[in-house]
Amino acid sequence: MKKKTWIRIVSIVLASAACASPITAPVSASEVPVATATQENTIYTGKIGVDYAITWTYNPATETVTFSGTGSLMNADNETTNLNQYITIIPSGSSIKHLVFEEGIEDIGSIGRPLFDADYYYHPSDYTVTLPEHVGKYYLGGVTNVKGLYGSQVYYDVARYKGVNFEPTGIAKEPLYETSGTCKEGATWKYDYATRIITISGPGYGSYGWKVPSHAIYGYKLDPNLTFPEEKEEEGWNKWVFQNWFTTAKSLVYCYKDSQFAKEYEICCDLLDKKIENAEDEQERVFYTRIRKSFNASYLDDGSLCGDINMDGFINLTDAVLLGKAVNDSITVTDAQKVQMDCNGDGDISADDMLSLLRFLTHKIDTLPENAE
Repeated sequence: MKKKTWIRIVSIVLASAACASPITAPVSASEVPVATATQENTIYTGKIGVDYAITWTYNPATETVTFSGTGSLMNADNETTNLNQYITIIPSGSSIKHLVFEEGIEDIGSIGRPLFDADYYYHPSDYTVTLPEHVGKYYLGGVTNVKGLYGSQVYYDVARYKGVNFEPTGIAKEPLYETSGTCKEGATWKYDYATRIITISGPGYGSYGWKVPSHAIYGYKLDPNLTFPEEKEEEGWNKWVFQNWFTTAKSLVYCYKDSQFAKEYEICCDLLDKKIENAEDEQERVFYTRIRKSFNASYLDDGSLCGDINMDGFINLTDAVLLGKAVNDSITVTDAQKVQMDCNGDGDISADDMLSLLRFLTHKIDTLPENAE
């Protein structure tokens, strides 16, 4: 008899016995705990993890497994412990689409196929994982929908991966980083969890002062009253703008056309274009081209920004999500939004616009629409 068939027979027997007469799982780590189920709500539960210190509960009605208690699922050898007991007790044919790890669960290990139902395959977008504020070590394993707290380790981890959606469940009690403060040059700054934008406000100027990791910053919004020293370098550009923004690749910046920053930005762009055109060799041309492409500014007073689907003045992953839904006809959009959606510049709204927007967000292209003449 095949091993998998034998495992399923055992699981059916265990499930039947549990429904007929609830069994209390022993707490001794020396014996393998037996899952329990009640006839009233058909909730399956058992022990898992190092020393069986974690309780798992499966609710078939919501297709959710919840892990509670304190301890680690992963042992010293980086292996998720007691997984066979967990898999074989949940009845054959059951669907698991949601995993919830409550506060106190640490060192989870690989999340994905090992913890979801092994007999069914769903697209990764069908799965959700909810992680606590303090989580330790974990690996998403292809899961694309993660729930967690703003400001937590999970929030900043997910920011590294453009293809993973983050759904907030609240704000961390102990955020990893401050979300506001004063720049060393005198201006104030504020980080927004939802848009991942840092707004810098004057008077004064600001280029540093925040400890939010760069991968979690999608852009900067510069207040029009920001000022900074007008110190020109020999090449002709303002050293504050060029050294603190262009050479550090601070991603997308939102500013106003009449601001001091915007004027210096245009000067820097013109000078870089001339250096690229007049480069003495290929190495010099590549060097200045890289600098030119690493930094882009959009003007907030233009009234509309291609790619700004929700029309909040920013272009970020929220817009990508809305564009995807619009392409799939799962949401209704206005005529004004449709104008913003033509990210590849062909006059139609399609999946190609989604690809152009994602290329822009991941810095593969510098402007939208992508193919605009």
